[in-house]
Amino acid sequence: MSDTKIVSTKKNTILPAPAMTDVFDMLCIKAGESGRDRSLFGGCLTRAGELFRPFIAGISFPHIFLECPLSGDPYLDLTVLYGRLTEGTVVKSKYCEGCDELFRRYIRMKQDHPEVVFGFELDTSKEDPGMAAVHFDPRGKNFLVTPFCEAIGEDRYGELYLQTAEKLADTLPPSFFGMFRGREEAPLRVCGYLGKKEMNQITGGRDLLLSAFEAAGFSAYDDRMMDEIVNVFKIAPCETDYQLDIYPDGKAGDVFSIDLRLAERAAASVRESFASGAASEIMSYFTELGIADERTGMLSGMATSFAFPSLDETGEAAQYAMVLHPMWLKIRWKGARLCSAKCYSLMRAGFIRSTLP
Repeated sequence: MSDTKIVSTKKNTILPAPAMTDVFDMLCIKAGESGRDRSLFGGCLTRAGELFRPFIAGISFPHIFLECPLSGDPYLDLTVLYGRLTEGTVVKSKYCEGCDELFRRYIRMKQDHPEVVFGFELDTSKEDPGMAAVHFDPRGKNFLVTPFCEAIGEDRYGELYLQTAEKLADTLPPSFFGMFRGREEAPLRVCGYLGKKEMNQITGGRDLLLSAFEAAGFSAYDDRMMDEIVNVFKIAPCETDYQLDIYPDGKAGDVFSIDLRLAERAAASVRESFASGAASEIMSYFTELGIADERTGMLSGMATSFAFPSLDETGEAAQYAMVLHPMWLKIRWKGARLCSAKCYSLMRAGFIRSTLP
């Protein structure tokens, strides 16, 4: 955050650290400036913020992502990924019913395995978004999958993930998953991280990817899609992740996705990336494919960071910083045909002298 702007305050004024919901509201305002709320998020920021505010919890500000499409009708989905939670933390929302035991179990897991990550996604494109989807990243500790899923009565999804992980163990093993609760016969979204080694293997020859598709039972691809996948990996600036849908009967769906992470974290560097760097190259390719339009020119304007004098957890003077920037760019295929690209912008906040969550 070397380019973080220090907000001027009256001399010797030390402001208290803001409530996490206030941080969220302030960053939502920034995200929607200059017409972005209407053009990128379909005018959903205010209503979506009200729906999502109960989900904001933790000892420090969680990771929150704003998801929007880069072509077609604009909308906003929100994702929260929790860090540490205090005992007794729950989300009081009708879109998160039946999750109290899940919170209790996660809190205990986090104490023993600090690296695990859990969160929710809320589809705010609808007036009634329905039950929030549940995200869980066991960070390779698959023995945590069954107790996690049992905590919300989704044993079948736990079994499905472990079965899929076994099938893909020798090709592209999955790393995390998403459960779409409350949706009849909804698939399990199985996701895995790909480093440069795996991406280079795929761009040098398709055997690894084809073996993974065969192991998962995924057949919704053709030569054109394979060429597009290879091209995406060639321009990926750093690690990526892939996503497959696996249905309750164990069969793969017809959707395949790749998320490309931007390496830049400082706001100024993100803006430079969209102007002439990796993000610009990705956006040019997406536009060439017809899955992104002129709204991509608004993304870099969201990248911002600012800070003000405050007191940290120990009572010492420090700078409290708030950051917003595009971080992930998604390309998706359904039935081997391209869908609209998406962007995920990250909100984060914390003391500069501390490690941001």
